[in-house]
Amino acid sequence: MFVEQETREGLRYTDCPECGKQDKLMVGPADEGGYWYKCLSVGCATFGTTESTVHPGKSKEVPKKTGRTIWPPYQDGSRFKPEVPQEYVNRYGPGADACAGSMGDYGVLPIYDWHRQKRGYMLRVTKKNEGRGPKSLMRPYYDMPVPMQSWYLPEEHTAKYWNTLVVVEDQFSAAAMGTYLPAVALLGTSVSTEGIEEIIKAKAVYEIPNVAILLDADANATSLKIARNIPGAVPIPMFEEDYKDMSPTKQRRMVELLRGLDGG
Repeated sequence: MFVEQETREGLRYTDCPECGKQDKLMVGPADEGGYWYKCLSVGCATFGTTESTVHPGKSKEVPKKTGRTIWPPYQDGSRFKPEVPQEYVNRYGPGADACAGSMGDYGVLPIYDWHRQKRGYMLRVTKKNEGRGPKSLMRPYYDMPVPMQSWYLPEEHTAKYWNTLVVVEDQFSAAAMGTYLPAVALLGTSVSTEGIEEIIKAKAVYEIPNVAILLDADANATSLKIARNIPGAVPIPMFEEDYKDMSPTKQRRMVELLRGLDGG
């Protein structure tokens, strides 16, 4: 299964034993030991983990040191509570899945890379605690140069769920969108060159035909600027509430609009 692998970005790619697509099975180290694997071919549901701790060949690529502080909040048992603040559930519905728990006045929102691996955390103050500190605090914990943007990917493996990559501002919007379409939260309205490159690469690897920029209503001009840097991206103007604040009916209508970008 792991024979004749190609190494890129510290991960390994080989032929998928289920669909037969060449270099589409991606293999990487799992946090709990062993390795995870996932087929990147649309329509193939092959994914899982192995218990083996023997990697099929060492990667020659060494992550560049950045001096970021290691900060996994789950290890701080005295402060971290795994319950999602009820305020998030009431306001954001499915978007509340972005939150893993709370620490003091803040909700803890894990930041994921485009392989579904954690790359850090965002602390976001709950509305009832606004004014007691900064609105949000970012805590990256990977000691490697990665853009701090968070990805949410559908569990479904059909083309319907993978025809448009949606770029949004915040994790609540991305988590709600990620049930239906792949989404990435910029954690703000700006995106680095590395962030743009990551979006373009994920689009190519996952074979996603369309990209939609869906920022909040006060950032339509920024949507246009970002779209110019991503080939084929379409800015979607927002004039009322943000995606995370839409009713379930409006959210589904937006999803259908985005799925129809290529006429599908």
